[in-house]
Amino acid sequence: MTTTKAHEIQLGINSELGFQTNVLKTPVDPRVDGIFVLMPIVTLSQPQEALSYNIEYRPRFTAYMTTEGIDGVDHLLRGRGSYEIDARDTLFFRTDFLRTRQIRNESAIDAGGQPITVSSANGTSQQFFLELGWERSFSARSFGTASVGYDRWDYTTENNIDNQGFRGEVAFNHVLKETLIVGMNAGARYRSFAASRVSPPSYNTTLNMNLSFDYRISEKWRLRGAGGPAGVFVEEQAPAAQTVSRFAPTLAGCEEGIPCGRLWSPPPPGGPGDCLTSFGRPLLFGCPTSGQVGPGVPGFLTDTSTISLDPSQRDLFGERTRSLTYFLNFSLVRKFEKGLATAAFIRNEDAGNGFGTSTILNSVSGQFRYPLSEFWDISFSALYTFRESVANLQGSAISAREAIGAGGQPLTDQQGRTLAEANAIVATRRISNFEQQVGLAELRLVRKLGPNSRFQLFFVYYNQRDRNGGSPWRSFDNVTGVVSYVYTFDPYQF
Repeated sequence: MTTTKAHEIQLGINSELGFQTNVLKTPVDPRVDGIFVLMPIVTLSQPQEALSYNIEYRPRFTAYMTTEGIDGVDHLLRGRGSYEIDARDTLFFRTDFLRTRQIRNESAIDAGGQPITVSSANGTSQQFFLELGWERSFSARSFGTASVGYDRWDYTTENNIDNQGFRGEVAFNHVLKETLIVGMNAGARYRSFAASRVSPPSYNTTLNMNLSFDYRISEKWRLRGAGGPAGVFVEEQAPAAQTVSRFAPTLAGCEEGIPCGRLWSPPPPGGPGDCLTSFGRPLLFGCPTSGQVGPGVPGFLTDTSTISLDPSQRDLFGERTRSLTYFLNFSLVRKFEKGLATAAFIRNEDAGNGFGTSTILNSVSGQFRYPLSEFWDISFSALYTFRESVANLQGSAISAREAIGAGGQPLTDQQGRTLAEANAIVATRRISNFEQQVGLAELRLVRKLGPNSRFQLFFVYYNQRDRNGGSPWRSFDNVTGVVSYVYTFDPYQF
């Protein structure tokens, strides 16, 4: 007689009280503040059945003691499940949804004219991931998997680009002997990046093939690895037409033959629209207004004051690029009489950072966990990542000269500023390498208070360094110390 396992729902709560030494994540004038976190935990599951699943939702309420404007809620939803069709075939799924606030400092001037730092929860980052797969046992020693996946990244800040990706992968593994499994897998990924103010839409296709192994060296040591070549193919779409002002106030340094000016994108139907700074000499042109700018300026300003950038310049835009790289995934596990140590190195595609049409993430991590007694556990973990994003950035600039009136004198506006005439437009494209390094170390002490509750004390050190192109490194540090109490109620079956 088979006993059917019921569905279960379990509630829990995690409360944290601690501090951060740099709550605004700024490289200068770090601000120390206290932090309070309340995180309910809701888990829905059905274990040990042909259909098994586990779905968990964790909203995270964060409040700071003195810093205003950055309190808020983050959301995490995670799901895992499988369905055993028969002894040979199993279907499975994985999904994640994460919505977090992006906090940084902004510079401002107070009433006394002094520079100040203003905290701001200035945007959100939203990630969604879904994978569906099938696993089949071909024999007692051979098995394979096939899976498809979809992920999407959405941002409300300018320093990132919305993108979505599709992935397919097949893998085959064979047990050579009791201690060694070898295999191979092949996959394809397609990712599309939305247009931004500095780059047109682009499309990234990655083809990858790996050889893999799982070697149990001894009862205490285990080594796993996979690696192989990857081809990255990027196609950049031609940008839409852009227009620039023909006449605009001149500032110092705007001379004939020197790129300077601002862009309109898209062309305004009846007004200046959005003014976007070019990559040439920025902030040297103002935006024209409708009608006459000032005495002596002809009324045709609004009629013939635009120059169009031809979007069909394939020598600058709409390019296709190819590159060859490699992906790796290695891990080493060491078991002790009580404790466990792991080390890993991963090199793979990453879609969640910067303006990158092609982003590679390298990470090295290590963890050590040791039970001090029946009730006490201690663990230490460290992580180092290096991310490099390659982006094709578009830009346009104006070659300017003074606008001369009918009398041979320079034209001026109502404020007496000389007007410049755009006599040529230059399309430019540049390759930008964005680099980011992150180091993290965490020490955690856990005290079990009972079957449903535990007390935690942990410290986290975080360091981030990034730069764009050949610019100097920009870095900041943050130390977090937290006392946490976690309680889970008994599950309710239904």
